[in-house]
Amino acid sequence: EQVATQMVYSGGLKIYSCFNPKVQACVDEVYQNLENFNHDSSTGQQLQSAITVIDNETGNVVAVAGGVGEKSGSLLLNRALSQRQPGSAIKPLAVYAPALEYGLITPATVIDDSPYNNNGTNGAAWPVNSFGAYRGLTNVYTGLQNSVNTLAVKIMGDYITPQLSFDFLTQNLGFSTDHLVIRRESNGTVYSDIDIAPLALGGLTDGITTLEMAAAYASFPRGGVYIAPRTYTKVVADDGVTVLLDNEQESSIAMKDSTAWYINYMLRNAMINGTGTYARFDGMTMAGKTGTTSSRKDLYFAGYTPYYTAAVWSGYDQPERMSSSLQQQSAVIWNKVMSAIHQGLENASFPEPAAGLVQKTVCLDSGLLPTDACRHDARVGEDARLTTLTFVRGDEPTEFCDVHVDRTVCLDSPLLNASGEPTGMYHLAGEFCPEESKRVVSILDIAREGAAASVTVKDNKFTTGHLDALGAAAYCDVHTTAQSTEEPKETTPVEIDPYDPTTWPGVEDFDSVEDYNNFNPFDPSTWPNHGAQVTPTPTPSGGAGETPEVTPAPPAASPTVTPGEGTDEPFIPAGG
Repeated sequence: EQVATQMVYSGGLKIYSCFNPKVQACVDEVYQNLENFNHDSSTGQQLQSAITVIDNETGNVVAVAGGVGEKSGSLLLNRALSQRQPGSAIKPLAVYAPALEYGLITPATVIDDSPYNNNGTNGAAWPVNSFGAYRGLTNVYTGLQNSVNTLAVKIMGDYITPQLSFDFLTQNLGFSTDHLVIRRESNGTVYSDIDIAPLALGGLTDGITTLEMAAAYASFPRGGVYIAPRTYTKVVADDGVTVLLDNEQESSIAMKDSTAWYINYMLRNAMINGTGTYARFDGMTMAGKTGTTSSRKDLYFAGYTPYYTAAVWSGYDQPERMSSSLQQQSAVIWNKVMSAIHQGLENASFPEPAAGLVQKTVCLDSGLLPTDACRHDARVGEDARLTTLTFVRGDEPTEFCDVHVDRTVCLDSPLLNASGEPTGMYHLAGEFCPEESKRVVSILDIAREGAAASVTVKDNKFTTGHLDALGAAAYCDVHTTAQSTEEPKETTPVEIDPYDPTTWPGVEDFDSVEDYNNFNPFDPSTWPNHGAQVTPTPTPSGGAGETPEVTPAPPAASPTVTPGEGTDEPFIPAGG
């Protein structure tokens, strides 16, 4: 090492670097401006950050920042090569890519967002999600978009294995076994990164570097080809001819082009609709993933365009909890650097797989082709549980949904939560519910057990398992007895002549005694609804051909009949 150092500093060597002055200038403009990192820790530590930028075409490391502020010397701490925790930024590499590579999932694959076990602190449900809830049946596309921890854990534990994931990282994507721990014993405790939690959630024993992260992520925009990153191409002796080191580019097929395309497809969505929106800038195709460790001690963002890939870490040299206002710090720094690097570059696309692409509408709760039942899910309106996804040809589903089943509910009897508020679901219709109150809806034909049954899962009230557990209480609690089937009595309209008391209605013609007491033969508004007026025929008193003028007298005040009192004869109001 001493001889090599002397040769580098005084041997007249020529070292051909991969560094790109334009790209490095964009990095320096952001990293040397401390206003971008003006967030000291509670103990006064300067917020730090590191970035590695790789040219996707060559695999060359074209720019690096190992810290913030003006560089004050050589051979200082280079945080771009320091091992720190990646958090969820490891999920596309260690979880989703190997599961896609071995044909175990597609973006439509549905996994239950519920606890994997109860091995959390003090027997609590594990894992928990950053958004603090469990949402139930979720497809892979949405799970990666929202960085759902339970899906990553279940894919690792139920679809692939930690060993397969570890091998994929170290053998396909260039991660060093000097950084990823196979097995280490310290003070009687055994540590290993070959386990579900480290590889699914990114809480590694020691951590990984931004150089490793950027190199691995760069495989995706290349269509699955991994190129070992390099910072120089060759070293020539002082004679200018003799090549002492020839750093030839090494590349290998890390994954199928279909796997790379699926990751690009889903991580593009994560930057548009998910956790990576703060990194996004206009005018360029891009994809990427955030990563946050416990207590926000490490913040990662790894992302790429068709031109460049960059990985950013932010945190404190001595790990401390970061303010919630810094949640998107690494994504914001990625945005500032990459938007500057891409000034003037024409937008481009990621490569498509050789097999071609096909779009299919699928059920969100099964990942399969939809049935009529999927279209009237109890939770939502018409077609709301359907989505259209793009598949590599040959991966699209061909079978129909087997999760939705129809049930008849009573709209007069909503299911209430513990606070007495409607849940959106209704009791099942019982034998006495009228037809006009019934509706056929579909619910999820699942029953949760174990850890999943020990917590509140958002969609659980819409499952057969939940209704089965309610037993008789699942049925309508409003219509509990048979309704009268007596035919309504036919009534003949009463013809009323104000001048003929014999045509005036009786008590039985009114809806109530009060209405009867308010009757006025000369005020049609007080007549029974079924009454009809006839033409009055007063008796003439004059000579032949004369019709005497008749002035009707106002009716006498009507005595009040109290409902419930007996009466021998119906009262007839006085009148003209």
